[in-house]
Amino acid sequence: MTVQDNQVAIEAQARAWLVKLMEDTPTAQLKAEFSQWITQSEKHRQAFVRSEKLWRQLGLLDNLAELTDMLPAQPKRAVPGIGMSSWLGIAAAALLMVAGWNWQHHNLPADTIALQHFTTPAHTNTEVLLADGSRLVAAGQAKFSYKFENNQRRLAMQSGTLYFDIAHDTAHPFVISSAGSRITVVGTAFEISLGDRQLRLSVHEGRVQLAALNTDQPEQGLMLSAGQQQLADTDGNLMGEVREFDSGQSLTWLQGRLSYDGTPLSEVMQELNRYRTTPIEIDDSQLAALQITTSCRIDQIDQMLEGLLLAHDLTLVAESGRTVIQQTE
Repeated sequence: MTVQDNQVAIEAQARAWLVKLMEDTPTAQLKAEFSQWITQSEKHRQAFVRSEKLWRQLGLLDNLAELTDMLPAQPKRAVPGIGMSSWLGIAAAALLMVAGWNWQHHNLPADTIALQHFTTPAHTNTEVLLADGSRLVAAGQAKFSYKFENNQRRLAMQSGTLYFDIAHDTAHPFVISSAGSRITVVGTAFEISLGDRQLRLSVHEGRVQLAALNTDQPEQGLMLSAGQQQLADTDGNLMGEVREFDSGQSLTWLQGRLSYDGTPLSEVMQELNRYRTTPIEIDDSQLAALQITTSCRIDQIDQMLEGLLLAHDLTLVAESGRTVIQQTE
């Protein structure tokens, strides 16, 4: 069994424990079996921590009693802890599988998988588990492909917004190609949002290398740390300077909410369109710059859109097979 194959098996075991612990009230025997599994290897603990961490970010472990005394003691060396997880939290996390999310798991070893294509649906967020144990969450519609090639984990992103929680593997860097840019990581958490004209990279944990690949210019590269964000256009040029951003505000969509504070209407509509089967376009540049402050759940987008149109005296117009947002005349 290869290293990658073994890691995939461990990740699958961690998810299986999450499901098993939600089925019934955990018995003493079940707790003992879980303690035995999680203390067998540090890889077991880390795999379980990654699953718990992502599901917490999805908002399914909030406001639950902590029963951390049930978990085995931390080893002496510093490692990521189970922390806030609890038996009740574990049970709630498994609701992810029945709440309209798509869990895709590929059982082939990471060094033997062929090119895989992914298209995620509108109306909801979709979680995807790659063969190396990395987790992606798509905000509504997204398109991307994945392949293990030349000792690298390679992902080509065509559209959408993706949150990445990359499995740590220094021997096999994770390389993302998208719209004239290349992002390289070993193991960290970050978000890429790809629009019609630009790419936005936001780093939530660790460090990420960004290279802008305009073939007419020398390669432009920089290293981003947690809490930093950078824009690049689709021609492969960096846009502006590195800027700080609010990580919590940026990830509200992982909890099923869309929140905007003085955000240009063009950016708001770009994100809303990921959750719609029929996109809404803006032809007026002044209207595109209109600043919007609002918030809604993902399942309330239509109601929020109605309120936005009313508040700003806007209307939707059908033109040549398109839906365009315009100022009411």
